[in-house]
Amino acid sequence: MLREIPDYIDLKFTLELPEIIISQRKQNNPNIYTGPGSIYQNKNGQLLLKLYSKSSESSTSFFNNNLEPGKIIADKEYYNVKALDMYGHTWVSNRVRIDKHYGQGGKYLIIFSGINQIGSEQELREIEINSSLTLFLNKKIKLPSAPFIEDKTILENKFYKNVRIFSNLLIRDYKITFLERSNWIEILASSRKSKLPENIDLRICEALQFITFTKLNWF
Repeated sequence: MLREIPDYIDLKFTLELPEIIISQRKQNNPNIYTGPGSIYQNKNGQLLLKLYSKSSESSTSFFNNNLEPGKIIADKEYYNVKALDMYGHTWVSNRVRIDKHYGQGGKYLIIFSGINQIGSEQELREIEINSSLTLFLNKKIKLPSAPFIEDKTILENKFYKNVRIFSNLLIRDYKITFLERSNWIEILASSRKSKLPENIDLRICEALQFITFTKLNWF
């Protein structure tokens, strides 16, 4: 997964996907679209999905939309995405909305969607921690110079020899370290005893957006 980091930070992230399955989130007769496609970034860093659907569907279904302005969108109107990349890894994104484009004569169907969050689980070497998270940010952001190194042993680790450490914080059982790499800022959060709090990536990046007054995209 590390090969995608520089591209994502430079807003050039692209995933070529030989197989995509987009399934409607309802129990009975859900709409399902399959086929090849890709996920890519626009100039604002937004992830977009394009699927060349093999599913046959009349263009008249596009107008059979019962959504009313001002009404809360029901869960069944959302879709889940499951995709296989060129390296055999599975990528998943849940609760997306889709748009459709029909080709001439309704022969072809292209599905478009904005992706707010997408993830892939891949095995890493076993390390002596219970739970961990690594975030990557664009190096263009300016972090405040606050050299809080609460874990002194971190400086003795050869892994960090040629890396600038902004700060290293110990909060209860959690350790959070901010590093400067050659092309990006790296944030490591880990716990030896417990699971990291849910949405900790969002909490960390919200705090950074507040103190840097900068909109962030993170990987």
